[in-house]
Amino acid sequence: MNTSCTAHASSSLSNKTILCLISITLFSTFFFVRSIQLREPWIVPTFLSHSPLQNGTYQHLLFVNDWLKNGALNRHFSNYMLPESVENPTLDKRAFFASYPPGSTILVYLPFKLLDATSIVPNIYEKRGTQLLLLVLTKYLLHYFLTIILCLIVFILCSKIGFDYLNSMLLAIIPAIVQFHNANSLWYHHLPYYHDIVVMLPFALYIFSELLRIVHITPRILRFVKIVQPLLMFLGCLTSWLFFLVALTVWIMRIVRKEIDLPISLRQCVRCMKASFLFFTPGLVAFAVWIYQLYYHTNNIAHESLSNIRTSSYGFTLYDNFLFRTGIADGVGYIVQYLRQSFYTHMHEGYGISGTLLIYAVLYMTTRGRKFIRGELKEINLLRSVYLMFFIPPLLLTLFFARAYAAHAFSSLLFSPVLSISFVFAPIFTLQMMKKDHLSPAVSLTNKKSISFVALIGVGLSILYGYVQIYDKAPITKMFSPPDRYHNVVGNFVRKNTEYHDVLFSKDYFTHDHLLHHIYFTNKYIHYANNLDLIYQRTKIIADNYTIKVLYFKNRYLEIKHLSNFLADNNIQTSIIEEENIGNLLSFDGKEFCAWYEHVHECDLYPPRCGKEG
Repeated sequence: MNTSCTAHASSSLSNKTILCLISITLFSTFFFVRSIQLREPWIVPTFLSHSPLQNGTYQHLLFVNDWLKNGALNRHFSNYMLPESVENPTLDKRAFFASYPPGSTILVYLPFKLLDATSIVPNIYEKRGTQLLLLVLTKYLLHYFLTIILCLIVFILCSKIGFDYLNSMLLAIIPAIVQFHNANSLWYHHLPYYHDIVVMLPFALYIFSELLRIVHITPRILRFVKIVQPLLMFLGCLTSWLFFLVALTVWIMRIVRKEIDLPISLRQCVRCMKASFLFFTPGLVAFAVWIYQLYYHTNNIAHESLSNIRTSSYGFTLYDNFLFRTGIADGVGYIVQYLRQSFYTHMHEGYGISGTLLIYAVLYMTTRGRKFIRGELKEINLLRSVYLMFFIPPLLLTLFFARAYAAHAFSSLLFSPVLSISFVFAPIFTLQMMKKDHLSPAVSLTNKKSISFVALIGVGLSILYGYVQIYDKAPITKMFSPPDRYHNVVGNFVRKNTEYHDVLFSKDYFTHDHLLHHIYFTNKYIHYANNLDLIYQRTKIIADNYTIKVLYFKNRYLEIKHLSNFLADNNIQTSIIEEENIGNLLSFDGKEFCAWYEHVHECDLYPPRCGKEG
């Protein structure tokens, strides 16, 4: 075996290793800066999401702003999508979001709260454009550190199977080339937020720590890993359900490697159960936090049972929501259709046919070869182990929540680490399988020339892939549309001139598909209304006193004057707030309006009073 790997086993890193790590970081940083340049026109303080999935992208910011305004502890770190208002005075009316634990929201809330408390960005709650900019930059940093970790994983793996420093470094740059040139990764790491995107860094860190534990870098690092791994599991499980499958996969791989003995006696059974319980404890604690949040919410809605709690925007109960996301409620035929959408359509659109085929080709080659042997870790099996730890959790999650991930194109991003390392593993496994005895470790079959050939092939393929992704298909210019300050300006106007007791209507600033998008900017639920009948139907059930406000854009000046005069003629006092570049906000008393409306339509609303049949 090449002696380069001995540098990793020593008590301190050699100068060559340090030089390689610095070079990998510099190359990765260069490609990262290049990716920022590609997206530079959209990095503006008034950045808006241009994705068709806009509702999902703004959920976390709505949660964070609720915590900033009312206190995260007061909310028990629970996520509510609708703002507190006279229409939604109680928690049961504010659309509790229980599809995921709160970890991803906490990750945004903490820096926002710190910036606000230290007066670096005072009153950040009101600065929607600043929030979006900070969130985009945070996503960029998460993507950058994710890529660095993938590069380090490849460097250690290549060193362990006999590649010299130069070729290990060349192969370690490949994840940076792929990550920062793949349109799918650039796109979704630019959008404001998603649970499954944020969990990618803890995912990679956890596999990286497991790799360090397997190869026994140094005793000091091993002690550090024992501390970090449980923390990563807790953070990951508190962020996304993916991490429970990550922990399960790592646990199974330890069994395969004979690090955990399957019980064949009562004593071994007790020892195995104890070790397994300690291993999964951080994830169980994170799951307990989510259960507590469900209990806290149900405790505020007339003590309903957990099984009856509404946990999604569809109004499903916890049980129905589970059936809906798995696709079980739709039948086996639909599940097959959902899986095809996830494993072919989304991956084809996200990675191209070449990237999709490469992932599956390496998966096939990974499953070929000898199994782990008790007491002996074959080097080529180390690659297989790492590849499976990256591939199996997204695979299981997509299989388990078939319908949910078929409906979300970003699900393909879960496989981006696998795509990145596939460009490294494909030439290595191909060379191994070309040998007469393809079950033997690759290191015993390669020489310096073949190693260099593998490295050049891997780098060349990744560069070609990146070129096609960025320039040939031009996906960046197709996916992004020009920034727009309009929604931010209108949102600031509405927030400045509306309060808790106001009910907002508009036939301009409203589309149901982008409801959460509008709520984020205006901090109000905007109802569509083009006549007084709709306004009455929406407001008649409100018990408390309230004010009706109607937003008209500036091109409807005559309409708002006509409505104002009409209401004044019927003894309903109105007021108009004008904003030259936006439009007008017409206000009038809600109870007064409903009383007038019921008087005018008394015979229609209450037929017996007029002697009419109902």
